[in-house]
Amino acid sequence: ALLWHRIGRSRRFHPSLGRLSAVLSVACGTGIVVLAHARELLEVLPTFLGPSSATGLSGEIVLAIAVFGPASIAMGAMAGLLLDAARTERGGVGRALGLNTLGSALAPLLFGVVRLPLVGSKVSLLCIAVGYLFLAPRLFGPAWLSVASLCGVLSFWPSSLWLVESDGGKLLVGLEGRLAAGSVIELSRGERLLKVNDEFREGGTESSFGERRLGHLPLLLHPAPHSALFLGLGTGITFAAAAEHPELRAVGVELIPEVVQVLPWFRPHNEALFGTARLSIAIADARRFVRAVSERFDVIVADLYHPARDGAAMLYTREHFRAIRARLSPAGLFCQWLPLYQLDEPVLRTIVRTFLAAYPETMACMAYYNVETPALALIGSEAPLCIDPESFSERLGDARLRASLESVGLATPVQVLGCAVANRSDLQGWAGEGLLNTDDRPVVLFAAPRWAYRAIKDPHANLALLLQRFVLEPGAMLDPRRAQEGDLARRAQAYRRARDLHLSGSMALRSGLRERGLELVTRSVDTSPEFGASYVLLLHEARALAEDDPRSARSILEHLIAARPELTDAASLLEELGLR
Repeated sequence: ALLWHRIGRSRRFHPSLGRLSAVLSVACGTGIVVLAHARELLEVLPTFLGPSSATGLSGEIVLAIAVFGPASIAMGAMAGLLLDAARTERGGVGRALGLNTLGSALAPLLFGVVRLPLVGSKVSLLCIAVGYLFLAPRLFGPAWLSVASLCGVLSFWPSSLWLVESDGGKLLVGLEGRLAAGSVIELSRGERLLKVNDEFREGGTESSFGERRLGHLPLLLHPAPHSALFLGLGTGITFAAAAEHPELRAVGVELIPEVVQVLPWFRPHNEALFGTARLSIAIADARRFVRAVSERFDVIVADLYHPARDGAAMLYTREHFRAIRARLSPAGLFCQWLPLYQLDEPVLRTIVRTFLAAYPETMACMAYYNVETPALALIGSEAPLCIDPESFSERLGDARLRASLESVGLATPVQVLGCAVANRSDLQGWAGEGLLNTDDRPVVLFAAPRWAYRAIKDPHANLALLLQRFVLEPGAMLDPRRAQEGDLARRAQAYRRARDLHLSGSMALRSGLRERGLELVTRSVDTSPEFGASYVLLLHEARALAEDDPRSARSILEHLIAARPELTDAASLLEELGLR
């Protein structure tokens, strides 16, 4: 507008309006073509400047300027032209500004809420680019010039504006909605994963083992749950685990309607969602749902929200945690899952401090034993958190539940106790003093995006830190009234030692320290016969080594046969690889 005020005021109105309309149409079309190549453009700067947070952020700024800059300049010039033309002796600028403000208020509603979900971004943006041509009273110069310019731009028009990295697979379905875009990707090996806005993976069939554990573990920590609330659905696999618990009624809350629409793409892993009357789904905002509903629940489970995602940081505030606490039954518990692989240490400490401020009884548990995507549960309650082995055994009387728990390694009290990582005093000593994440001071909201721009991301950095810091007592999480506590405590302690050796060995293997990693994982097998993850990992390692280093592969398998003679997998693999 300032540029037009300086250099364009002396020009005639109608020719100027025609020129600006044509320029604006071409600028919009060009910006959309640039947007379609956003991923390639974002990879240019790191090539010259090297990967860093500053480079990543600068790339987004440059891309935004390239997409919106020319069109915004043309829009500002047209606004200046129209306001100048609106001036009369009786006024008119105020009326023009009022109409412009009204149009600016209606545009997001009509475009983002109505048109975008109906016809998609490509058609919607094309209508804008073409529509500006119809604003011109007459086209400047030869009429075909501006039309030809836009047609030239459209010749480079992308076949799709679906900006999703397929991870080597193919896009099965993509839905654009008012809040986000949801995509289902099928990988080359047949597994499917869910992406929201391309930036965040929301799980998939490949990780169904871990996702089912996310649902089962909190329910097992309650002695007899009858009602549960799941905040965030993703693929629905975690929520579907609730159907395996008899007499449990559960509600799943999901913010994004498109995520609910793609749930059938993850069958049969979430099959229970489509045939179990005890499970129901509500499309709503988790914060508002918790405050609006009057029902109390025995167990509330919050999904793995990445706090850098729009709005998600507010799901980690003290006020939200307290609102959830108000929805718990007297002996109820709340489980907040945390993606350790997507948080830096300062943000993790802040979330833990905030959680401790909301719940008098707190403990931390590990979801599964994967160093690529480790997840931690913060469990909060007003009642003491412990496991009664007798009650646990009674629940396993249901054959369907027992079979489901056996498939995810949670069928015994020792396996559940082995997930425990830290109690309240441990967490409080580690988190220390500092700011809390609150509604009026959402420090996590501003700190979490640092991870997204970090050049080098170590997914198991927080996991290694917690393993070094926390060592639970043998009797932690056990109901002290039970006579068999001593035996169970010893077995649980051995299980946890085996778990920690396994995780340390897995991290060493991932870092390229194969010899050290194999040593630690082998020690894990020898430490607890009830911990099975190391046995499985060594089977995979033996298979991988069989061709290049058959002696080491045979040594691994022979050790497994000696350590776990009741299992036949190692002997079968030894025979299959011809290493006897």
